[in-house]
Amino acid sequence: MKDIKLFIEGFIIGIGKIIPGVSGAMFAMMFGVYEKALDIISNLRTKLFKNFKFMMILGISILLAIILGSGIIKKCLDNYYLPTMMLFIGMMSGGIKPLCNKVKGVKIEKSNIICAVIAVTVISVISILDFGVNEGSLEKTPLTVLLLAISGFVDAFATVTPGICGTALLMIIGYYDVVITSLGDIFNFANLEHNLFILIPFVIGLLLGVYLISKLINYLFKNHKIKTYYSIIGFAITSIILLFKDVLKGTYLLNEIILSIILFIIGYIIVYLLERQEIE
Repeated sequence: MKDIKLFIEGFIIGIGKIIPGVSGAMFAMMFGVYEKALDIISNLRTKLFKNFKFMMILGISILLAIILGSGIIKKCLDNYYLPTMMLFIGMMSGGIKPLCNKVKGVKIEKSNIICAVIAVTVISVISILDFGVNEGSLEKTPLTVLLLAISGFVDAFATVTPGICGTALLMIIGYYDVVITSLGDIFNFANLEHNLFILIPFVIGLLLGVYLISKLINYLFKNHKIKTYYSIIGFAITSIILLFKDVLKGTYLLNEIILSIILFIIGYIIVYLLERQEIE
């Protein structure tokens, strides 16, 4: 029963990983598996063997959710962009309060504010970089391979850091559609070569990033916990603003706008209820 519960939790974390605006790491924190997984990844040589079953169940369930859910999420974004994005933005907005609660009651220091400002600056700079990429014009060059690996590393940063959405960052740098399309099309053997060209460097960057950044986050949480949370809050708030700004570029019908507002509220409430469940 315990293994089934862990598998279900991992599946939800995986779905949260591929949904724009949602942090899979936040779900991991809510389910109580985040710190254990982070500690194991940070100390693979000494702790992986003892916790192999835990990591295997968690890893397989997350991977399965990503593979099965990618196609569905892509179709929703292609056909119902505004309602889908507003649901996700609402969910991400609902995660801000839990993050702020982590620093509640702590004296506000200049160094903490500086960490938040640096986080805002980093995301803002990334958002104005033009990688000029889309699935149709993707060229098979060493530079593309490098950029895919870097995108995987960026996604790993968000995967490991609670409150930061990897898909939001991939959207900002322009690689979300490319990766999500390949994931959703992975069982199409006619397109296998193209999909592997995209996914192999991305996954290599992702795995390397998860290992290295886990060590960094583990160290930061143990030695600079409050500054780390201020940085995470800065990342999360800026990502919401940038996603919302991108959504507002389109032209929409009144019924779409009304539905989107309702879904935004629903998304916010979902994360609020999850947070209450964690507290209880």
